[in-house]
Amino acid sequence: MKNLKSQLQNNQNVKILTEEKNEFTLEIENNYIINIANLLLGKNYLSLLTIVAVDLEEKIKLIYRLADIENNRFINLQTFVKNGEHIESLSDLFKSANWLEREVYDLFGVKFLNHPNLTRILNPDDFKGFPLLKNAKKSLKKSKNPNQLTFF
Repeated sequence: MKNLKSQLQNNQNVKILTEEKNEFTLEIENNYIINIANLLLGKNYLSLLTIVAVDLEEKIKLIYRLADIENNRFINLQTFVKNGEHIESLSDLFKSANWLEREVYDLFGVKFLNHPNLTRILNPDDFKGFPLLKNAKKSLKKSKNPNQLTFF
């Protein structure tokens, strides 16, 4: 962990936000996500557990949680994507990114460059908008199925 910490501290594109016994939270520029993910892969962070998205209205905060399962260590990569911008996909590095990025795209509209199949995963293909954005309309749309409620 000490060697990794010194490598991260010497990288001008990384800011260590929190540090605990077996866990770091880093803030990185979104255009360095591939570089940092590759560095972490080389340090045995082989699992992407989740991607959390938070709508901050003018931008989306993304938090990638990576794990070194063998050594019980975790790293959270926090970055921001401004509305209308995009971020590189991690699907070439982590198989789990395929579905996780599709979920973030479907619910928040974040576009992941070089994703192999960036299509909706939860909402119907003809769904308009992104339901977890703060500016999404919260009106209910009547459905043919009385037990199904959808947003538009």
